[in-house]
Amino acid sequence: MKTKIVYFSSSGNTEKIANFLNTYFENEDVTIQSIEAATFEEDADIYCLGCPAYGVEDLEIYSFRPYYESLKPQLKDKHVVLFGSYDWGGGVWMDKWLKETEAAEPKTLTALIVENEPDPKALEGFETILNNVSFS
Repeated sequence: MKTKIVYFSSSGNTEKIANFLNTYFENEDVTIQSIEAATFEEDADIYCLGCPAYGVEDLEIYSFRPYYESLKPQLKDKHVVLFGSYDWGGGVWMDKWLKETEAAEPKTLTALIVENEPDPKALEGFETILNNVSFS
């Protein structure tokens, strides 16, 4: 399966999750890119999209939001993993992002979320979550 990982990271926390996902999907055909280097691909089977809570609990508006909006029509019947970190707000941005992505009708939709920096325990929890998702 072809896996595309695209992320925005301001503090490095979301980048750490992206690197974890790159390792998790290492047996797949994986492309990992920061949003600054992201290219549009519509033929991936799994899209892993990462953005921390930004501003008033939303996605980063200058580079990540436009990329996500252009990709959203391609998410239908695809496997989608949303990921990111937050500092305050309890993860409200992820709840909104999940609802927005559900409207694109992905085949599966999973969220990996952590408060601040992902420690080894958080990454172990992410692995458990992903192991329970059927990516076939």
